[in-house]
Amino acid sequence: PTRTEEETEAPPETLSAAELERITSRTCYALGINDLLEGALKVHVLFVDDAESSWTREKADTVMQHQIRPALAFLERQAREWGIGLTLSATMHITSPEKEVTLRYEGSVRNDGNGNCSRDVLDHASRDLGWSDKAYMYQQLFDENNYCEVIFLAVIDKPGRSYAVCQAGDPQVAMVESAVVFTDYPGADLSLTEDSHMALSVAHEILHLYGAEDLYEPRALQELARKHYPHDIMLIDSNDLEDQTLGALTAYSVGWTNRRPSLLGKAGGA
Repeated sequence: PTRTEEETEAPPETLSAAELERITSRTCYALGINDLLEGALKVHVLFVDDAESSWTREKADTVMQHQIRPALAFLERQAREWGIGLTLSATMHITSPEKEVTLRYEGSVRNDGNGNCSRDVLDHASRDLGWSDKAYMYQQLFDENNYCEVIFLAVIDKPGRSYAVCQAGDPQVAMVESAVVFTDYPGADLSLTEDSHMALSVAHEILHLYGAEDLYEPRALQELARKHYPHDIMLIDSNDLEDQTLGALTAYSVGWTNRRPSLLGKAGGA
């Protein structure tokens, strides 16, 4: 029998030459403070309370052990695969009555998935930690880290769509970038004591800070990525971090190789 109009498969989407050119041109690379994912870097993990959630020290320690540190170890292993030396150490910041620190976002941290998200989480956190603003906080922590890069990662204890606040233009002025990661995904009810699911989001968002782009949309890009880089962490075809790799396109996007991929499958010139 022939298919009805409703049952007919949609024709495959294709990417234009201009879209392919943009995707393989690492247009988001080295624009903000996070421009070189190499060497000894310090990750400042900010356990931020908001109007709908709050942290205990015990739960924050669990997240550090089962999610944050495995994510950083994954990035270090992937860097070695590409011949890059990378060491990521982490420092946690959390509300502490003893230190008279209250790390709390006024209102609710949000991301609706359509580009509308709370972009000022780091602004609030910098003031809560005693700095005049996030730029001054970054400069002081950069100096303390022997002039090596620092990464800001805010963690919110509720379901949500994790995101990165990255610089998109004007490379002459380095924006203080940051990533926001939620402990769960809406409707998923995931465990924080199982290594992988949140760790995957942590590694994914940190890579965004260094220029990596999502490979799961539009559909035409997703299909190409599934064909050539089926386990790439920017594609997220699995919830398990151990199933992920960092393919040639993502490696090029974050500066781990200067060999530019062509058409997502064949290596281009150096």
